[in-house]
Amino acid sequence: MLDLEKKYILSEDIVLRNVGKTYWGLNTKSGDQFKLNEVSYFILDQFRKQLTVKELLVILLKEFDVTEEVITEDVDKIISVATKNDLLRAM
Repeated sequence: MLDLEKKYILSEDIVLRNVGKTYWGLNTKSGDQFKLNEVSYFILDQFRKQLTVKELLVILLKEFDVTEEVITEDVDKIISVATKNDLLRAM
């Protein structure tokens, strides 16, 4: 279950880049690269601000034309994958 009060931050070794409509994250420590879509890039970029999940959901609902249920599921998946791959860390 997604903890809405939990805060995450983009890991200090991660650099996010985009060229046109191509998005990726680079771990400058390990050299690992992660291809991202526009939404996952936007979400990870927002976590530079040390947001709670709830604060992030409010931003996403204003930015994208999507239901709260869909965006909550997407955020849950992205956080899960990003924390396993050291892109995000919990505060």
